[in-house]
Amino acid sequence: PDPATGYSWPVLARNGISAYLNAGIPGGAVITSRLEEILYLFAAPKPYALLTFFSAGSQVQSKWVDTGFAGLRLDPSGNSYPKFEDSLFKFDGTDSSGFIDVASQKVVQLPDLVSGTHSQASFSANSLTIFAADTVFAGKEEFLRHPAALVGYSILPDESVEHDFVIVDASYQGGILSLVTDVSSGSMSAAVTTNNWSIRPRFFGVSTQGAPDSMPTSTSISIMFQGTDDIDDPLAIVPGATSWTADLSDIDGKRFFRYRITFDIDAIDSGVTQASPKSEMSYIKLPFVW
Repeated sequence: PDPATGYSWPVLARNGISAYLNAGIPGGAVITSRLEEILYLFAAPKPYALLTFFSAGSQVQSKWVDTGFAGLRLDPSGNSYPKFEDSLFKFDGTDSSGFIDVASQKVVQLPDLVSGTHSQASFSANSLTIFAADTVFAGKEEFLRHPAALVGYSILPDESVEHDFVIVDASYQGGILSLVTDVSSGSMSAAVTTNNWSIRPRFFGVSTQGAPDSMPTSTSISIMFQGTDDIDDPLAIVPGATSWTADLSDIDGKRFFRYRITFDIDAIDSGVTQASPKSEMSYIKLPFVW
């Protein structure tokens, strides 16, 4: 509990206890030793007030991800596989240092992958069916050969309105592409207009206090990657790993990769409190070609 407000002291003693805990300074910090002293009057055995450490920074790091035998593909053009720095599928949305691109406290959206008219598609609450998808995806047919590559991307029922719905399932058969969106994104039916719809690349989901794509100026998130070759020694923890990098070409040809996400809720060095906005990431997607 919050040491200042989380305890329900006896009514007749409440004001006196509160004044004692912060040495008579209204709104002042609670003195831990005094809190333990008061708690000892009400509890047994003797309680201890263990206040958690609070830091502006936090970090998550994945395990090594095995791309399998992608590196065994015949490579007549001289490229190394697996290939992460691919013009069509590559991870995007961060700057050269790995920080998520932000403008006006919002995550910068990537350019549309494709767009179409309503004569080419049919919407329901949480699905989009695209007819003659080979026409819509002309020049980008790889997405029809591998429709799962669209999972994590988003649909804009009206391409002129920043209201998108994240794709969670995709299938293609007989010229028809079927896309399913996350029900937590809401219903697409009310967002459909006479304007064109579009599909937009998206490689991570960020929100702050429940607001999608919101990133206050006090917050920042960076995403870095590391690659390594095949593990010859099963006891080796990090066999010949690359340096952490935001440049995916640095890990091209590496069978194993991992990612590291760093959150900072005091990016402007103004100090933090328990009420400071905290950004979170719901998913991350790293495509590769082989």
